Amino acid sequence: MVRYLLLVIVLLSAQWTFAQRVTLNSKPKQQPLLPVKTELTIPDLQKLMEYDNFRIDTTMKKKGYLLMQKDVDSATSLYQYSFLEHNTEKPSTVRSLQYMDVNTSKYSSRLLTYRTYDKDEYKDLSIYLLNNNYRSTDKYTFQGAENIVYSNGTQTIRVKIFVTPMPDGRRFTAWELEFGK
Repeated sequence: MVRYLLLVIVLLSAQWTFAQRVTLNSKPKQQPLLPVKTELTIPDLQKLMEYDNFRIDTTMKKKGYLLMQKDVDSATSLYQYSFLEHNTEKPSTVRSLQYMDVNTSKYSSRLLTYRTYDKDEYKDLSIYLLNNNYRSTDKYTFQGAENIVYSNGTQTIRVKIFVTPMPDGRRFTAWELEFGK
């Protein structure tokens, strides 16, 4: 009987202290975090050109991108990240970042491409190029894509514009920026 009484007292005191803990230590609702900017700017892309694979992975995942493909062998590595932005005010936007590293005993290089389907984002990227002394040095069509090469004298950026017709008559335009080193 004494054991039963002690068990009841312990259980009641545990419930009371738990309830007390919840009410006394409950925190006020936190303000929502600021939304992470998912668009990548040209300075962001230039930084990614210098990052190692782990830092790129961390940066892209913090921005909400998903690692869609990873192929690594002894001389090359290929990574592709994608992001789908749902928007109620305008059509959803798809963004992707792909980079490939090639390493040999004598050379190492990286090719990085960033693709967006958002016309306003492409306008912002173009404005950055023009405001930072990038000038168009070449323009040509290759495999159905319009290619524009920009250079500021030290760095070259290739912009590819793809237009994809759909069976229902709609057309989707993708803008792709390509960096290399």
